[in-house]
Amino acid sequence: MKNLSGNNGKGRQITSPDQLHDYLHVTSASVWIVLVAVILLLIVSLIWSANTTIDSYTDATAKVTGKSMVVTIDDPAMQNRIKSGMTILVGDTTTKVTSIGHSADGNAFAVAATNLADGTYAARIIYKQEKVLSLLFNGEQQSA
Repeated sequence: MKNLSGNNGKGRQITSPDQLHDYLHVTSASVWIVLVAVILLLIVSLIWSANTTIDSYTDATAKVTGKSMVVTIDDPAMQNRIKSGMTILVGDTTTKVTSIGHSADGNAFAVAATNLADGTYAARIIYKQEKVLSLLFNGEQQSA
């Protein structure tokens, strides 16, 4: 009969199936609960990271006149990153950049259509969006 003691022949040998329970270790319910909790945490983390987007943005000032919004980019280093189709956030309102222009002093501005009331607003222009999952596994980036 095979030695199941794990001591290279120095322990008792199993001679009947009734002795097998001496060598089988039963895991407790708490071990299974911890294992299930870890697996659930991993699944929830993967779902969260697949659905969460990190936005890279630059601050801007939006001036609304009529149904047109002219957005002046506050950071000169970011002016070259802004392109048509990018998202502009003003409070809870979002709109897309329809065109880019440059003023006489060389500063870039973006133009967009809006339904906001006339006035001056703090705005953000999203120039890059990245899924958390893509950052974790391959680092690919998506432009807005």
